[in-house]
Parts: sequence; C-alpha cells; structure tokens
Amino acid sequence: MDENLKELIIITFIVAFLLGLSLGLLFNIEPVKANFVSSEYENTEIAQHLDVITHIRSTILIHSMIENEIRYWHYGNPSDEDVRRKATLLYGYALRYDLNPFFITALAITESNLTQNITSYAGAIGVMQLMPRTANYLEVNPYTLEGNIKGGVKFIQQLINEYDCPNLALAHYNAGVNPERKIHWKPVSSYVWNINNIMSTLQRRYEDELEKRSGEY
Repeated sequence: MDENLKELIIITFIVAFLLGLSLGLLFNIEPVKANFVSSEYENTEIAQHLDVITHIRSTILIHSMIENEIRYWHYGNPSDEDVRRKATLLYGYALRYDLNPFFITALAITESNLTQNITSYAGAIGVMQLMPRTANYLEVNPYTLEGNIKGGVKFIQQLINEYDCPNLALAHYNAGVNPERKIHWKPVSSYVWNINNIMSTLQRRYEDELEKRSGEY
C-alpha cells in the first residue's frame, strides 16, 4: 500500500474515533516540539500550527507502532481492518482514561496476545481478559471488541487511582473483581514484569523514532 494512502487511512480512523469520544482528545498527548521550531516562533500562530503537526505525527507513529504489535502478537492472521480498529480503540481509550497507550498495549499483549475471540480456562474473555463478574461491575459487554477494551482500560485506571501504584494495580487487575482480592504473588510478579518490560521497550522505540524523524521534517 502506498505510504501516503496508509497515512491518510490511519488519520481518518484516529480522528473519527477520537472525535466520537471528545473533540479535545486528539491533543491530550504531551506535545513534542520538533527541533526546527525556533524560539523566535514560540507563542506565535506558526508555533501553534507546528505543535498541531507534531501532535498528528506523534499520533500516527504511536498508532502505527500499536498496529505492528497487533500483527506480531495476534493469534492467527487478523485483517488490516481488524488491526486498525483494535489499534484505534486501544489508543483512543488510553487517551480517554489518561493512560499511556503503550502501557495499555502491553497489558493487552500479556492478557490475550491482543486477540478478541478467545476465552481463558478461567472464563476471562477477549483482548484484556475481562471476567464476566468484572464486566458486569464495569457495565460493559466483554464479547464486543469496544466493550472489552473500554472495560479493561476503565478497570485498570480505577485500580491505579485506588492503589496509587501501577504495579499493585496490575496485580489486582490480574485478580479481577474479587471480594477477597486474593493475589498469588509469584506468578503475578512475572506478569507485572512482563507488562513493564513490553511498555518500556515500546516507549524507547517511540522516543528513538521521534528523535530520528525530528531531523527529517
């Protein structure tokens, strides 16, 4: 596929979904100013336009990276449409709940290999492996892709707010909505480490690519 056409398709998917959530969500990413923005242009209309361009480029890069992870980890061979939709939902709901999209992607990889039509031996459903009890608590339908991703992102955000510690929140996410919140720490430590490792790897790739591209624009 022509690169310009691919970029246009990605932009269309992202903008359409994010506008459906909130008109302001597209610009919730912390701006990364390109190196060519001279200090003399700061606080001017030119600088504002350049910041918007940088936001869009960052969005395209993040979305493309998530797509690549889906293609790599997904069970079977997902269609291009399925890949784009999953990437848009993961990215969009990460922004909606003010979470790092690479953190959410890493969580989804660890839970289900980013695959919706699977059920664990314990009964957890789909991409972020929501148990039926957890889905009922979150008032989402885990059998739909959007309901599943929305519920998973909403749940981990609630747990982070509750425990004020992402790693502890991940441990409780793994336990699900459980009145006793029993956590088996030995397997959970590996689970938490894996998510952090994937997230930090993606974050490094993103920062390296931004630095590489900054000299090209």
